[in-house]
Amino acid sequence: MTPPDHPPDEADAQWMTFAELAAARGISRDSAIALVRRKRWRRQRDNRGHTLALVPNDGPELRRAIPVIQGDHPPDNRGVTPFHAQALAALEDALTALREAKDGEIATLRDVVDGMRSIVVRAEDRATRADNRADRLERDLAAARIIAQAAQRDAQEAVETVEQARAEARTAQEAAEALRQADQARKARGRWARLRAAWRRQL
Repeated sequence: MTPPDHPPDEADAQWMTFAELAAARGISRDSAIALVRRKRWRRQRDNRGHTLALVPNDGPELRRAIPVIQGDHPPDNRGVTPFHAQALAALEDALTALREAKDGEIATLRDVVDGMRSIVVRAEDRATRADNRADRLERDLAAARIIAQAAQRDAQEAVETVEQARAEARTAQEAAEALRQADQARKARGRWARLRAAWRRQL
């Protein structure tokens, strides 16, 4: 594994945007970002919010330096004019802002999704508790129905027992009345018999 490059000193280096570094090397901006990360060069933001990297002056990264227009000589096709460099820097800022906005939107959407998941989990938990309560109520209602049916049977049996007792009481009362009447008839016959016997003796 190759050890990382030592960060350059500001005296032997130049602060450049990713777009400027990409133009100087003729590479893409993403490749320039990867190069800065791989070299572990220092990075900071300027007053306009541009990300700058401290690139060594003696490295191959600056061998294709950004040319400056002199006289009528057009710039090298591999380089860019300062105006173009500013345009690239502005484009870099716009892309950075878009990425940050996109990251913010993604983070917001993730928060919304997490919130919705929490709501769904709480709703499912409440639904589960409601189902459990409904099951308990159904079991309690079934038990109450069984108890009510048993009480109804007991009441019916009690009514039948009372009716039977009343019938037996009427039968006993009628038997007692018949015995009383028979006893009275027997006693009446005994008195008449005694009266007839006494009358006969007097004759």
